[in-house]
Amino acid sequence: MVTLKDTLFIQFYTEKTYKKSGAKILIDNDYVELENTPHVPSYYLSNGFSSSYHSLKNIGEFHWVKYDLNGTLHDIVEKNKNLELPIKKGTVYVSAYFNCHLYQTYIWALKYPSIIFHVGGSAVDKKKIQDKLPKNLFLTENDIDSILPSEKIWGITLPENIKGKILLGYTVERNCYWGKCNFCTYPDKENIITFDPHFIKSLDNNHQYQIFLNSPALSPRFIKNEMPRLINSPNIEYWSHLRCDNKTIEACKLTLEKLKINNFHFKNFIPLTGVEMPSNRMLNEMNKGSSLKHILEFFKLFKKYNCQPAISLIFGWNSLISKDIENAKTFFNELYQITEGKCIIKCHSLAAKTNSILEKQISNAKHVQLGPFSLGVIPHLSEKQLKLNLELKEALYDTKFYYLIDASNNKYNDFL
Repeated sequence: MVTLKDTLFIQFYTEKTYKKSGAKILIDNDYVELENTPHVPSYYLSNGFSSSYHSLKNIGEFHWVKYDLNGTLHDIVEKNKNLELPIKKGTVYVSAYFNCHLYQTYIWALKYPSIIFHVGGSAVDKKKIQDKLPKNLFLTENDIDSILPSEKIWGITLPENIKGKILLGYTVERNCYWGKCNFCTYPDKENIITFDPHFIKSLDNNHQYQIFLNSPALSPRFIKNEMPRLINSPNIEYWSHLRCDNKTIEACKLTLEKLKINNFHFKNFIPLTGVEMPSNRMLNEMNKGSSLKHILEFFKLFKKYNCQPAISLIFGWNSLISKDIENAKTFFNELYQITEGKCIIKCHSLAAKTNSILEKQISNAKHVQLGPFSLGVIPHLSEKQLKLNLELKEALYDTKFYYLIDASNNKYNDFL
């Protein structure tokens, strides 16, 4: 019988499914909703301790917790509330990528009073705390490994008995170099992290991987200095967030050409661009620092190098005007022409998150709370705004992009 150490490092993972995900594919000019489990199983790993894996494994034991992230916020909390831990006393460090991970740690702290819990990760923001926390629960806004004696050497042990495609993260930057968008929750100075492209050598070659180069938006510095060092591998796709401003575009022009010279497989690079609302007026209102012209120029660049682009859109705006919808229709048509309809479209519902400028700007809204944690607000929409948002969605669907992931009907999806 194997005895667990009394110090655990907990990371969460979830098995991805199409059911209720909003994933749709265009077949014979009509969208068909994907409902079944993918033919190849797919897993999302929140591997927040990977950056110091080799040091931390000498301190405690890594423990993966399977966490069901499918459904509404209420569904998710109910499905996972009875998760057990393998020890009843000791010290547990938790990597919380999602708000649900943060809340789950709170539940465990109540359930296991003889365990000291330390939780860190991107979900942790002490401004979210609205009520008293258990005495055995401690939050840190820094990485957990920053409070432990550890050395930054990346590594990972995968959860047992998983086979298929694995999505995991490699953190390259912690804050957004722009950090001025009104919905941003990463408005801080750029945090430079040492990038080692050879981290992929520590991965088990028996799997297919989607590796997210974790950054709120890749900085021009990273794009110019580090991206050219990405390593080709037939079983790896790289994803990351990219902004569409002048500095980023110029950096990408140089870097994509260098990658071409290095024979990089561009179909294995998926840049995800946050368009949010394709209207110059709304881009200014969001303080995005870009324009529709910049965005379309970016996608022409992606097309030139045969990248597989993706964009994110937000629905549920409370300040639209008719001209915004006309701008959006023109943009969708131009984007379709550039990409030949082969652009992944990810649709979200507006989430004005805690500690964002947007949360302070919205006066008429529904507050979202999870246990003692305030997550933000959802704006109330008038009949006129509901109609304009519907027209926006109809314009998108009428354009007939090949693949949509429409989670915009789940108002709590971006609070997970």
